[in-house]
Amino acid sequence: MNWFDWSLERQGYPIKQATKDLEGLALLDPVAFEARQQTARDAIVAHHLAHTPYYQKLVPSGAQTPWSQLPIMTKADLQTPLKQRLAQGFTPANIHQHKTSGILLIFVGNV
Repeated sequence: MNWFDWSLERQGYPIKQATKDLEGLALLDPVAFEARQQTARDAIVAHHLAHTPYYQKLVPSGAQTPWSQLPIMTKADLQTPLKQRLAQGFTPANIHQHKTSGILLIFVGNV
């Protein structure tokens, strides 16, 4: 296990399960993979619209917005303080932040 995976695992991120899930995705045929991708995408959007005040401001209340019509986040959106962009139940203390090449990566472990 490399240092990055080890550090994520120590912070509660289920890296072994994530690796197993990734291997399973690699076995899917293209049609099944796309269906799985769309299901996951829709679940992520629904979660953020239900639990993240920052994203609730971006989309009209109760709207069933098609993926193609969701607003694209800009650099200014990403420069909004992290605390304001986190979903309910998450804080800077229970996520993993990692900077590479000017990009801030955020991983959420078991909460």
